[in-house]
Amino acid sequence: MIERSTISSYIRERVIELENYSSDGSAFFFVMASAFIDFLSCAVNNEKSTTKQYRTFIENWFGTVRNRYRCPEVSLIMYCVMRNGLLHNFSFAPPHRGDCTCVSENTITAIKVFHVKNGYPADGHLEEKEKYLWIGAEPLACDIRQVTENILSENTNIGNIVAWCTDHPPLAPLGFFDSTPVGSGQQHETASHAQDTNDQ
Repeated sequence: MIERSTISSYIRERVIELENYSSDGSAFFFVMASAFIDFLSCAVNNEKSTTKQYRTFIENWFGTVRNRYRCPEVSLIMYCVMRNGLLHNFSFAPPHRGDCTCVSENTITAIKVFHVKNGYPADGHLEEKEKYLWIGAEPLACDIRQVTENILSENTNIGNIVAWCTDHPPLAPLGFFDSTPVGSGQQHETASHAQDTNDQ
């Protein structure tokens, strides 16, 4: 089993990385942020997130940071674009299937992203304009940090996260999770490390 302090430190390090990437002006930040949000939505419940669970995660956890996230259309477009579009298709275009088939009928039909460093106002984050939900890189990174700290402050959540990460070790430098005993989790970890090594 991965130590609680180890996984907490790991998650906080990833949040710092996201904050650093958020101000570099690249759209790739949103791919990393989308992956991290999906990771949190799975880990906090120790199970793969369904459409309903992902949207509930956005509305409940991100909603504690900004009320705008509690809007069902906001959680739906984030699910369709940031989870299904970016992570599955490497595209900001939402796939028109399953729960996303009705997106074109909603008041929010797509997402536009921006960076504050490029002159866009931070208070434009989560604004709705002409059927677009505007998401700012730097404000989103800040929201992720606050949500993460709220999650890590509750022992039940930490227990679920440890269990999830033991069975699904996240990307990490070689040796980071070496305290994990040999077992199914260790086998997954070795595979992920082998891939990490080949990429270097």
